[in-house]
Amino acid sequence: MVIKLFEKLSNNYIELFEKGEDYNVVINVGESPNVKEFKAYSGILKYRSRYFQNELTKAINNTNITDELLFEELTTVIETHLIESNAHWLRIHFSHIYKTSFENKNLKKLQKWCNDIVAKYPNLIFDSENFVFLKEDALISLIQRDDLQK
Repeated sequence: MVIKLFEKLSNNYIELFEKGEDYNVVINVGESPNVKEFKAYSGILKYRSRYFQNELTKAINNTNITDELLFEELTTVIETHLIESNAHWLRIHFSHIYKTSFENKNLKKLQKWCNDIVAKYPNLIFDSENFVFLKEDALISLIQRDDLQK
């Protein structure tokens, strides 16, 4: 699979330099004592992620940023890669993948892939120990299907 992320990334850099934004952001990942520090430019983060667009705009002086980065373009590429290249692994961990995919509204491809599997093999979910922990969205998406097998 050819990933064509560079053209958009180049355009993001051009926009960054044209606007003259040059703010540094420090992102701490992990818990003490295992904290890793990443430094980035807020302008790049704003153009690459809706999350940072929102958070950096409304909280310029706030240094407490959560884990939800929402890199949509990267999410789509990773979903496609998982489905096309790691379907076997997804099937092995199906009930966990199904539950997790519906915990993030941006994982539409993975949700569809999971629902297509459940339509053919409903017991994968209905007999799973994770069934009681499914989000409402996951159950609604199943109920809306008219192709569930017995």
